[in-house]
Parts: sequence; structure tokens; C-alpha cells
Amino acid sequence: MDKLEKEEVLHVAELARIEISDEELERYQISLKKLFDEIDKITNVDINDDILLTPSSATTQYSASDDVYMQEANQLLKNANKTSGNYIEVPVVINE
Repeated sequence: MDKLEKEEVLHVAELARIEISDEELERYQISLKKLFDEIDKITNVDINDDILLTPSSATTQYSASDDVYMQEANQLLKNANKTSGNYIEVPVVINE
């Protein structure tokens, strides 16, 4: 089926608390069907698939330059007036 039943669209419109015209009803029969089909595709994805557990290039792309970030962080700490471990201490600006 390429579109939803009119009753289904009217039910969705009622849930959304919107009024729709007859022209909109026909358009929504098709567009909501497409939307629900896409949602079904997402809900049917096997989340236990091993490929989801492997690291992607997005998670590892910065590993080669971690030392650069550490050098920058260390330089910041050297320039700070007061530090505590890996943190820069700043004066309290809120009265207790």
C-alpha cells in the first residue's frame, strides 16, 4: 500500500491536535506512509551487529595528534597564575 487510510491520518491529526483540509489529508496519506516506512527501517536495525562494536575512523582520527593537544594543555598550565593538578585555579567571583 502506498498511502495510509484516511482514518489513520485523521487519528494522527487528532493526536497532534491539528485540523487538516481534505487536500492536506490526501497529501498526508502519502507523506505519513513514507515517514512511517522510514521509521520501520530504523526500528528493524539489528543493534547487536558486530560492525557497530568496531571503532570507526571518526573515533580514532585524533589519536595520532593526542600529543599535540597534551603539549597545548601543558603550555596553558605553564602560563596560568595558579594551578591545581591539571586545572587552572581562578579567583572566586561568587559570594557565599
